[in-house]
Amino acid sequence: MYKKIIHQSAIYFCGTIISVILGFFFKIFIVKHLGVLYLGTYSLGISFISIIMIFITLGYEDGLLFFVPKYLSKNNYARLHKYIQTTVRINIITIIIITGITLLFPSFISSQLLRTNEIEPYLFYFLVILIFDSFITILINLIKGFQEVHKTILIERFICNPFRILFCIMLINLGFGFPGFLIAEIFSSILAFILLVKSVYPLLKTINIPSIFSKSIININSEERSYSKNILLKNIFNRITLHFGKILILFYTDLKILGIYAILVSIVSFITIVHNSVISIFEPIISQLNAEKKVDTIGKYFQIITRYTFIFSLPIFGCLFLSKDIILNYLHISSDKVEIVFVLLVVMEFMKCAKGPVYISLQRMGYDKEIKNIVLFNLFITLTLFFILIPKYGLIGIGLAEILSITLSIILSSIILYKKSSIHIFHSKYLIHISVSIISFIIMNIFINDNNYSDSLYNLGLYILTAIVFLFLPNLLLIKEKEIKIFKSMFNL
Repeated sequence: MYKKIIHQSAIYFCGTIISVILGFFFKIFIVKHLGVLYLGTYSLGISFISIIMIFITLGYEDGLLFFVPKYLSKNNYARLHKYIQTTVRINIITIIIITGITLLFPSFISSQLLRTNEIEPYLFYFLVILIFDSFITILINLIKGFQEVHKTILIERFICNPFRILFCIMLINLGFGFPGFLIAEIFSSILAFILLVKSVYPLLKTINIPSIFSKSIININSEERSYSKNILLKNIFNRITLHFGKILILFYTDLKILGIYAILVSIVSFITIVHNSVISIFEPIISQLNAEKKVDTIGKYFQIITRYTFIFSLPIFGCLFLSKDIILNYLHISSDKVEIVFVLLVVMEFMKCAKGPVYISLQRMGYDKEIKNIVLFNLFITLTLFFILIPKYGLIGIGLAEILSITLSIILSSIILYKKSSIHIFHSKYLIHISVSIISFIIMNIFINDNNYSDSLYNLGLYILTAIVFLFLPNLLLIKEKEIKIFKSMFNL
C-alpha cells in the first residue's frame, strides 16, 4: 500500500511540477501578448464553468471516488454499473439544458450574472469547454476510483497540457488572439476526452461492466442518493466560497485587477504541489480501507502523509516568501498592496498543506453530512468576511478573508475528525516539526535581512538554497533512521 501511494504520488508530483512551471511561464506569455485584461476574462470564464459544473451531475460525479472503490472491493459490479450509468445520464441531460440556456440568453448571462459585457463574445467557447470538461471529470474520477491515478496524470499533465500551451502559442503568434487561446483549450479538452475514454474502457472491460446505455434491472439506492445529495450541497457551498470572491473583485474593481489576482493564485499554487500529489492517490485508498473497516490503518497513513507533505512543502513556501519582490517586479505588477496579497495567499496555501488530508478523510470515510456542515459554516464565514473586507480593502480584503476562514475551518474539521475517528492531526512528532520550522523561519529571515540581498532575478537560486538549508534540512534531520529505511524500501532503493 505504501509503495502504491509513493509511486503514483511521484508520477503526480512530476506531472504537477511540469504543469505548474509551464502554466506559470504560459501566463507570463499571455500577459505580455494579450494583456492582463484577457487573463481576467479567462479567469472569470473558468469561474463561470466551475460554478455550473457543480450542478452537472447533481453530486453523482464526485460519488464515483467513494462508490467505485467500495463496489470493487465487494465485487458488486451491478451496483457499480448502475451508478456510472446514472452519473452519465444526468450529465447528458443537464448539459443539454445548460447549452440551451446559454445560447438563448448570452446577454443576460454576461451583463447581469457575470457583470461584464466583455465576456459575451466568448461565451460559446466557454460552453464547449464546459461540455467536454463535464465528461472528462467523470472519466478522471472513474480512473481514480480504480486507483490508477497515474494514467490521468500522464494524459492531463504530460500530454494535453503541453499540447494546449504549444498550440495556443502557435495560434496567438498567427494572430488569432484571445479566441486562439480558447480554441487551444477546446482542442486540448477533446484530446483529453479521447485518451481518457481509451483508458477507462479496458478497466471496465476487465470486470465485464456492460455498456452505460444498456438497461439495468436495479435502481439507485438510498445510500447513493443521500451521499450524492450531501456532496452536491458541499460542492455548492465550496465553489461559491472559492469563486464568489472573484466576482466581488470584478464588481468593486475591474478585469485587470482580477487578472492580477489570477496570476498571484497561479504562482502560489506551487506550494500545494506535494500535498495535492499525495492526496490524489490517498483519496480512493481511504474509501477502500474504510470499506474494509481498517480505520486504524487510515489513521496511520494520515499522520505520516500530514507530516511529510508539511516537510516537503516548506522549502517551496520559504522560497516564494523570500522571492516575492523578484517575482512581482519581473511580472511588472509590484506594489505594496499586491505584495501584501501575495504574502497572504502564500500563507493560506501553506495552511492547506499543514492541515493534511482532513476533508478528504472525513468525506471518504462516509462523513459527508459533517463535511457539508463544515463547508456551510465556511461559506457563511467567508461570504461575511468578503462583504465586509473586499469593499474596504479590495484585493487585500480577499486575502484576509480567506486566511481567517481557512483557519476556522481547519480547527472545526480537525475537531470533528478526532471525535469521529480518533485521528489527531497535531500528534507529538508533527508538533516538533512545526516548532522547529517556526524557529528556522525566523532565523532565515534574520539571515536574509542582515545580508541585504538585492531583488535581482539572479538571486532566485540563492533564495531556493536558503529555504532548503533553513527549512528543509532541520526537519529532515528529525526523521529517524527507521523511517528512512521504510522510505527507501518504498522506492526499492
